[in-house]
Amino acid sequence: MAMLVEPGAIEHMYVVCLVQAILAQAISATRICGSLRSTLSFRMLDFGRGSRESAISLEALIKNCGRTKQWSAALRLLRDAIRFDVQLVPSHYIATVSACRKGGQWQHALSVLSEMWEAKLEPNVISYSAGISACEKGHQWQRALALLSEMLKAKLEPDVISYSAGISACEKGEQWQPALASGSGPWCC
Repeated sequence: MAMLVEPGAIEHMYVVCLVQAILAQAISATRICGSLRSTLSFRMLDFGRGSRESAISLEALIKNCGRTKQWSAALRLLRDAIRFDVQLVPSHYIATVSACRKGGQWQHALSVLSEMWEAKLEPNVISYSAGISACEKGHQWQRALALLSEMLKAKLEPDVISYSAGISACEKGEQWQPALASGSGPWCC
């Protein structure tokens, strides 16, 4: 039985595959500048707006920026995605928070978390943990504990990563007393 194919569908699929191949090479080439990454990713996103593949590609680009400590490129990718009305999911924001953390940019990490919540995306343990870790790296023990407290108020159960980052933030700030006196969490001695 012959399968009917819309005119132009094969050409469109070929172009999408070609753009994806180019994008895959760009992701692996860490010396490509952030603006070229944005251009390549959004060319592909134009073909697959809302598709699972485009969401995965955007997340991969942002994570690659984090791995190479290019937090500003990750932030630019997220901002461009918002500007192009790309349907974002929590993992895009979390990857950007992580890139900012790796770049020592705790202020930007918390800003991205705020944007995630403003976009009406439900915060989860991973997003809170990413924020707490960013605060820990930036020696912001009070903000780390505030996020842990917010987490508990949101009825989310912190995990080992959340608690460890909170405790480490207190240690780096030489503030062991707040960690011990902060309540009934399992991290208290």
